[in-house]
Amino acid sequence: MVEPTFTADMSVDDAIKAAQSTERLNVDQETLSKPLEEPTLYEPCKPGQTHFTLRVAVWRGKAVAIDLTTTPKNPKLAECLKGRIRELTWPAKVPSLNTVEYSM
Repeated sequence: MVEPTFTADMSVDDAIKAAQSTERLNVDQETLSKPLEEPTLYEPCKPGQTHFTLRVAVWRGKAVAIDLTTTPKNPKLAECLKGRIRELTWPAKVPSLNTVEYSM
């Protein structure tokens, strides 16, 4: 199987296109959401009252693409949150692209 190429700042839709020719192995949303539901993940970024919505593409247990919006708009917070999510490892390390959405 050919591994798709993911670039540092690609969108989730770009990641989906990159992985189009790979086999689809579904990981359930509960498993994908679990690491994102940990409040301690976001604490170093100090989101305070800022709300954020994210969509993450996961390949082999790592985030390969992240779409993130903050309300109100806060680019510095968004970069911090993306950095924290990139450090995560998901327990299901399948060679397949799965996406998960999360809001806080």
